[in-house]
Amino acid sequence: RIDGSKAGGRSGTFELAGLVVAGIDDTLRGVSFTNWDGPGIWLSDDQVFWGYVFPTGVEVGGNLLGLTPTGQAAGNVDGVDAGGYSSTSCSEPTVPSPFCVLIGGSNPADRNVISGNTGDGVQVGGYWTSVRGNYIGPDITGGGTPGTSQLGVEIFSGLHNVVGDATAPTGAAGTAAR
Repeated sequence: RIDGSKAGGRSGTFELAGLVVAGIDDTLRGVSFTNWDGPGIWLSDDQVFWGYVFPTGVEVGGNLLGLTPTGQAAGNVDGVDAGGYSSTSCSEPTVPSPFCVLIGGSNPADRNVISGNTGDGVQVGGYWTSVRGNYIGPDITGGGTPGTSQLGVEIFSGLHNVVGDATAPTGAAGTAAR
């Protein structure tokens, strides 16, 4: 469990995230991210700190975002922020699926439970991101509370993003689902 309750809050104007990923071919699996005043996981393209390193070949699966391992709500602001990376970094993905970032997956073991957060479950603002097979909003078993305060999935920019079980990019942008 990566718990932000004692992290000290915001650092100036920056939100604190449970884990920042600005790398290539990373897999994040089996961790509970709780109590962060930013996202539990931030897939970053932050040029100030990382020098335009864009997440590519990143898989986020089997995690709890906003819930403790026992299923208690301990929300972050957002569950996962997969936002803002450049289309040139992922114009022709070479990862096993046709996506640069995969949040969840088709197998139950790949499912993230994203719930109890005060903001969105997942924010997408980049290219070639697939969000599928997750529980977004329900409790740890897939039913009941604790919920997500805002949108389950928000796609606020980008192209070739998919929410659901689609196998090919659709080019959807500017949509949101609850």
